[in-house]
Amino acid sequence: MELEKAINQLAGVNAGQPGRGWKLFVKVFNPGTAGGTPCVEVTQLITGFDWDNWKILIDTDAPLTKLTPEDVAAIHKSAKDGQSWHAFQSYKKQADRIMLLEAEILTLKSAQGSNL
Repeated sequence: MELEKAINQLAGVNAGQPGRGWKLFVKVFNPGTAGGTPCVEVTQLITGFDWDNWKILIDTDAPLTKLTPEDVAAIHKSAKDGQSWHAFQSYKKQADRIMLLEAEILTLKSAQGSNL
């Protein structure tokens, strides 16, 4: 979004209810929550330079992370199944370890068979 468009959009919001004391927040993905939209308050706007030239960077009061689409799908499935994201990550780590160990067992069996 271009800055001018954002300014015009914000001016329109404020024109409908001036003096309301609007605060700026960034919506965040947080599955399984109830109530208002999960969000983090903006603490400052920073103009980028060098590699970030021509960008307005937004600082928030809590760090944000960018999830992959696969992570988002996994979170949705995990929440739908009544599980937590942390439980899913533990399962994923365990599944990866099992695959690694199974491959190692096959390698050892193969090496043992060639020595007979």
